[in-house]
Amino acid sequence: MTIRLGGATVRRALAEWVLPPGVKRALVRVASARRRRLSRAERVALASNSRLQGAFAGRRCFVLANGPSLANVDIDSLGSEVTVVMNAFNRHPAIRLWQPTVHCVAEPADTYTSPEKLEFLRGMLTGYTSTIHVFPLEMKALFEETGLLPPERLILFKADGTPASEFDRVDLTGPIPSPYDTSVLAVSVAIAMGCDPIVILGLDQNGLSHQGLNAHFYAEDPGSAEDLSRTPYLVKMRQGITTFEAHAALGRVAAKNGQTILNATEGSFLDVYPTAALGDVLARRV
Repeated sequence: MTIRLGGATVRRALAEWVLPPGVKRALVRVASARRRRLSRAERVALASNSRLQGAFAGRRCFVLANGPSLANVDIDSLGSEVTVVMNAFNRHPAIRLWQPTVHCVAEPADTYTSPEKLEFLRGMLTGYTSTIHVFPLEMKALFEETGLLPPERLILFKADGTPASEFDRVDLTGPIPSPYDTSVLAVSVAIAMGCDPIVILGLDQNGLSHQGLNAHFYAEDPGSAEDLSRTPYLVKMRQGITTFEAHAALGRVAAKNGQTILNATEGSFLDVYPTAALGDVLARRV
């Protein structure tokens, strides 16, 4: 009996069955280094990100996700803290009291190709007057065309598909871990800024066990729950695993840097970080 294999299949088989583990690890490192190479234009675009790199070394930071638990937390007093928020956080009443330090959005540029989606992006930027905004590098042309944000308040990150497990630090002037979820980007930015400890709020990560319920602290937009329901449950599970693994890897990256990440989200399913009560965190001196 003759078994025919394609070239790619043969190469994968050889790599899996023939090459020693040390050689395979070396090949993975070479492939990773190749992915992380930046073009001259990318290096120029990312160079100004150095203003945020290490900017809050040793400062406590609160990463605020948009899970439903955030509606039950008093965050009015966080105005004097370093804060990293994400996506539609500006729907929270606290935006009238204080400005977040950094606002993160991880969705790619093709998310905002229609006039309706572009208007949604404008809405996400409403209410911010001094906040630094972090977006994918591929959004550069869109911001230049629309003038939605002044350059001095815009950070453009480069992600090349490399998982967080392949990083031992996060440098915003080069490729950073792939943000499978905006919370992964927000924690990566907090690590890059040198914050310690990094305290997470509103990151419930319990959507798989609460099908059909509101996934945010604010009321869902009409049709959004229906769109979410169209995603097969198996796909959601795989997405959840990828996000959990990314956060676990970021915890290891932070530990190598001497930084601590604490999850102070009440009832959070994200158990890859040590937990803490918000009251206890706030009671500690900074």
